[in-house]
Amino acid sequence: MFEATQRQNLLDLLRPPAGYRLESAVGTTYSLDFVALTTALLAFVDAEAESEDGPSSHVDSLQAITRLAGRVRVFVNRGQVLGPRKVSRVTVLYDRIVQEVALPEGCFHPKVWVAYYRSRKGPGAPDRGGVLRVICTSRNLTISQSWEAFVACEGRVGNSKATGSFNKEVREFLKRLIPYELDGASIVLQLRDALAKTTFDFPKQFKIECGFLWQWLGGEGLQQYLPPFGRRALVVSPFVRKSFLQDILSRFDRTVIISTQRDLDAIADDLLMTRLCSGKNRVYVVSPADTDDGETAMGLHAKVLIFEDGKNTKTLLGSANASTSAWRGRNCEAVVRFAPGVSIDHFCDRFVFADQPAKPGGRRPLRGWIEEYRRQPLVEDEEEQADRCVQEICIAISRLGLFAKYSPEVRQVTITLDEAIPGLPTAFHSWISVCVVEVTLLSKFHSEAVLRPFGDLLEGQIAFDDVGIADLTEFLILQVTHRKLGLQRRFIVKAKGDFAQWRDERDAQLLQQLLSQDSLRAFLRAILFDAPVRPASAPRPPGIPSTGSGGTAIASLFSELPIEDVIRSCTEDASRIEEINRILRAFEKTEWIDDGFRRFWATFVAAEAQAREMTAHG
Repeated sequence: MFEATQRQNLLDLLRPPAGYRLESAVGTTYSLDFVALTTALLAFVDAEAESEDGPSSHVDSLQAITRLAGRVRVFVNRGQVLGPRKVSRVTVLYDRIVQEVALPEGCFHPKVWVAYYRSRKGPGAPDRGGVLRVICTSRNLTISQSWEAFVACEGRVGNSKATGSFNKEVREFLKRLIPYELDGASIVLQLRDALAKTTFDFPKQFKIECGFLWQWLGGEGLQQYLPPFGRRALVVSPFVRKSFLQDILSRFDRTVIISTQRDLDAIADDLLMTRLCSGKNRVYVVSPADTDDGETAMGLHAKVLIFEDGKNTKTLLGSANASTSAWRGRNCEAVVRFAPGVSIDHFCDRFVFADQPAKPGGRRPLRGWIEEYRRQPLVEDEEEQADRCVQEICIAISRLGLFAKYSPEVRQVTITLDEAIPGLPTAFHSWISVCVVEVTLLSKFHSEAVLRPFGDLLEGQIAFDDVGIADLTEFLILQVTHRKLGLQRRFIVKAKGDFAQWRDERDAQLLQQLLSQDSLRAFLRAILFDAPVRPASAPRPPGIPSTGSGGTAIASLFSELPIEDVIRSCTEDASRIEEINRILRAFEKTEWIDDGFRRFWATFVAAEAQAREMTAHG
């Protein structure tokens, strides 16, 4: 409802409803960073860390990855995984979850989440059926502090086929992602099946219409869904282009534009801008705030369109900026159109105008983050030109096909380049005349010394030595540095590798290296009781059984827990058994799991399986 004083966290929408657990989820995003991804995964297991700075340790990340690697996929525009300043070894495991989408032109730009939750079935409790959420938003999976907007729809998953165009279009959108789910998992298919049986309970703003609209490169554009004419239009977009504004002005009598100073100044058409800013039209810009660390916050990133024709109001919200690429089929985009939606006056009352009334003969005062647009000359300084050049080189590199091969006998990973790229040598020489381009394995990014010149790929290959199984990852980190000004950008791409046969062993070795005996015990308890992994000295939240006071021996892992607690936990969520089995397999060759515990767990798993079989047969 665009209540500026009642902002909601996207993580709250990802967290399971009370009494439910995540079964499967798919997210799409233009850009991604590993901090935001970790935070989202922790929300999915309802175990986010208490620290405002993110996860309290790598053990929290390991817990989320271990639980969700087979349940969550995040699709991102290739080249837009942001390179961290410091690499945690845990991040190499995200190559199971993150899948890239590389389009021949345009970009993969939708921001959509589809999540399916199953009820936790306690002993004797009835099955309440599943819950499915579809979230369409402007927000990327990053730690940005900008203004964003989202639509969230929730429904119940039943046993019979559901009808409705909303379900159908979300299913068709997911279908386009199947070729990019390269590991052969069935997460997308599972969500499509759940959607086919989901009945949504739409709020009153959606009662007349709720449509999921999307475009893919080469298909029909979203432009077809814009009204041919109307009385008023509101356009909220951080990026605006001349052609889109001309189109809106030709269709509507009055317009309200909310954008950014720079993008409006960049429109090189004074006549258009004079027309846009005159008469009954209104143009505003959002002013970002400076933070203590020198960054900016509260900039504009939301994308909202509201159209009124005197009788009806329609609202469109999602990923599409006010540009030709976003509305005429070049980018992949997704928006939700709903009616009666919200009115332009309602949006302006909540976001643009302050609560104080207008003074006699004057306009209503604006909120602190809004200013009326005043046209200024656009001057691009040398640093901005260099930054644009670096970005263009990064985009060009991200379109290249890279291949990785592992030789365990010599502990070596070799990277090669797709040879079928015409004109690459010429293009590359123009890049290196301006920038230094370097590359390494993400797992090896611990000092400048490990970076290799990217140009070596033109000579045949780049070889990385002393790569153990625990270092295997499809992620490569690239660093582009402007020679003159030193501007630098790091980003991550995946190389198509032959690592599948070593992934389970890699995960096991990383767990052994990153977990101590104490943290392993806490780790398994966190899986059983859906809690953040805490050191032994941390206070217990309500409902989490005590660890007791006896030593650190793994033999006492569950000795302080009543067997009823373990049974109850695994009964309400049987998937916990396989998750614990996976962890135990990683440590089966160590002394941390004693024979007594192995016998206990084997007996418990067998009894649980027998009970399930008896229940299934009445």
